[in-house]
Amino acid sequence: MSINESMWIGVSGLMAHGEAMSVVGDNIANASTVGFKRERANFEDVLGGQLSNQRMGGGVFLGNAQTMFDQGGIQQTGNPLDMALQGNGMFVVSGSHDGVNGQFFTRAGQFQMDNKGTIVNQQGLALQGYAIDPATGVRSNTVGDLNIGARTSPPVATTTAQSTMQLDSTQPAIDPAIPFDPANPASYTYSTSEQVYDSLGNSHSVNMYYRKDAANSWSYHSSVDGADVGGTAGVQTEIGSGTLTFDTNGVLTSTNITGRPAGTITDMVVDPDGTITGRFSNGDTAKLAQVAVASFANEDGLQRDGDSLMSATTASGQALVDGASVGGRASISQGALEESNVDLSTELVTMISYQRAFEANSKTVTTADEMMTDVVNLIR
Repeated sequence: MSINESMWIGVSGLMAHGEAMSVVGDNIANASTVGFKRERANFEDVLGGQLSNQRMGGGVFLGNAQTMFDQGGIQQTGNPLDMALQGNGMFVVSGSHDGVNGQFFTRAGQFQMDNKGTIVNQQGLALQGYAIDPATGVRSNTVGDLNIGARTSPPVATTTAQSTMQLDSTQPAIDPAIPFDPANPASYTYSTSEQVYDSLGNSHSVNMYYRKDAANSWSYHSSVDGADVGGTAGVQTEIGSGTLTFDTNGVLTSTNITGRPAGTITDMVVDPDGTITGRFSNGDTAKLAQVAVASFANEDGLQRDGDSLMSATTASGQALVDGASVGGRASISQGALEESNVDLSTELVTMISYQRAFEANSKTVTTADEMMTDVVNLIR
């Protein structure tokens, strides 16, 4: 091996450790980046010439920067749209990034809702998952954008109503000669009002009037505003009547109205398996969707695309997508984020090691240069 080759071997060491230093620097710079996965510099030797029957070394080069997918710490945030993956896999997001349309993959779970009700990441890419039919609970087989904010709870028309009350048995019976008239307080003993809903979710007020006819015998009348039933607005129109007969205990049952208006989503709960349950303004709850998680045959083959995004390559294989917690995929923690898996103390130790190796290789170059100078001087 010549002095000149020794110099170039030293230069290869300088270049390789300089590039490795950039890997460490990138790790340290992203120590606070949510979902970031540290990289490891992998060195590979280079073959040089041959001495006798032995191949000589020709230096070193940085083979690749390998992404390390070990779990990062979980930080609780309390934000219901923040999600952290615990285990293997990545969130799937879809949209346009740097002029490329398609699916991307990330461990960064900082999500929010856009003005259309779609759950998106910080770059506006839509989180992917499976819609669930709230009526049947059946999950779709197709992955798509999770549009949660636009989902509503349908109205349910009132069909039955029960009231709890105490009618005073000591009240005098009303003279049968006085006909019932909602406009005449002397024609009934007690009144109350209940809210009911039609099939479109519109609210209506039903007035209930109770009239004591005799001992332990009462009658009731129900009415609504005339405009609700095609009559005159402002004029009460009777829609039902009947009699009530009590035993000596005189006890009525509890109140329960079946019916509700349409509701909009006010909150959501994400289970570990990614199932999103919506809570609506009308008090209803319903399962709406399941967050999708992608796994790969070879995660090391994923390509970094910036903004905490990765894309599939031939080396990684196609994404295998299913619900969270399915087939060994990660579970989801709501209201939390996965921190970077960078350990600063380890990175600083590695940085010192690379620095010393760089200095040693520089010594190889300077020594070879001095030897070359001595050879030149011999010729002179």
